Amino acid sequence: MQRSTKDATLSRRQIEALIAQGQSIIIVNQKVLRVDAWIPYHPGGQKVIQHVVGKDATDEFTVFHCEETRQMSERYQIGRIEGRWTNFVPPIRGGVFRSEEEEDDESTILVKEELDTSSTGLEAASIDADIYKRHSQSESTEDIATQDEMAFLDTETREEIKLTLSKYPALDDATQDEIIAKYRLLHKQIHAEGLYKCNYTAYAWEFARCSLLFSIMLFFLHIGWYNTSALFLAWFWSQMVFAAHDAGHIGITQNFTIDSLIGMTIAAPIGGLSLGWWKRSHNVHHIVTNAPEHDPDNQHLPFLAVNHRFLGNIFSTYHERLLAYDKFAKALVPYQAYLYYIILLFGRFNLYVQSWLFLAKAQGPRKVPRNGIAGMRSVEI
Repeated sequence: MQRSTKDATLSRRQIEALIAQGQSIIIVNQKVLRVDAWIPYHPGGQKVIQHVVGKDATDEFTVFHCEETRQMSERYQIGRIEGRWTNFVPPIRGGVFRSEEEEDDESTILVKEELDTSSTGLEAASIDADIYKRHSQSESTEDIATQDEMAFLDTETREEIKLTLSKYPALDDATQDEIIAKYRLLHKQIHAEGLYKCNYTAYAWEFARCSLLFSIMLFFLHIGWYNTSALFLAWFWSQMVFAAHDAGHIGITQNFTIDSLIGMTIAAPIGGLSLGWWKRSHNVHHIVTNAPEHDPDNQHLPFLAVNHRFLGNIFSTYHERLLAYDKFAKALVPYQAYLYYIILLFGRFNLYVQSWLFLAKAQGPRKVPRNGIAGMRSVEI
């Protein structure tokens, strides 16, 4: 009996060659998935997939998606792997891949291994520096950090790495496999206890509270107490945003279409924001949490710098542009602790701009899944 193509074992070299051809290959439960055809449908945008190309994305895929979506993924299977998978650095992060015709080059092996900021960080800094160099050729030299500044930032990075390695578990395969096993056991326990299911009683109380806040706002508006009315309106908005967040994660009804409609109703008519933009940004945040070069929730230059890496001109893979620590940033960042709340007063206008850019650039899914099961469950754990 001839073995199915889907069950054929693919070598690491074969998978590397496929990625070198520009194919989006991910590993899930020992299965090799080619997801290029799925990217136009993906509600979370293409960036979130690009960050797991060449990686074992089993845990991310399992926790983020519902059972129907996990079953649907099998149609994209092109083979299997054997044994433990060592992650590549995804192309979006500067990973280098060889085609079938290219011979093995031992000098490039290091750059292809998974050495990102979630592990050692230092090697990733060099990879990200290469990305920066490729994209900063046309930038003014005034915006580029000096050698002394870069040396200082490298020193800070090394110190943070030492601190991380001293506080957290080791990075060897045995230790990491143990952590993964415990993580998966926790996921099963949460699922078995029904904690992924929505507590509709809690949402009834939430609806009652929001309705009360809105009614009080209307009362004070009616009697002319405009400032007090505005205060209750702000409270109402802030509480509704939490519901939009849950709906964006498909965490209320677990139905993609219904939760999307709930989220869009709250986000757009009430908040003036694009739920599609939020999902595209927020899902990337969950995949590369707090990575300066990749996590859009951390990238606030020239107003704020939440990590020392931003003081050295880094290239944002999300915004696809250089985040320069220029003269304007150098004037504001030293006083960010004092300017924080002032900056937040104008933060909502930036959200409006990001929403309009999302629509103008057509960054949302190009197609809509017919069966409405493409959602992501809430994973705020």
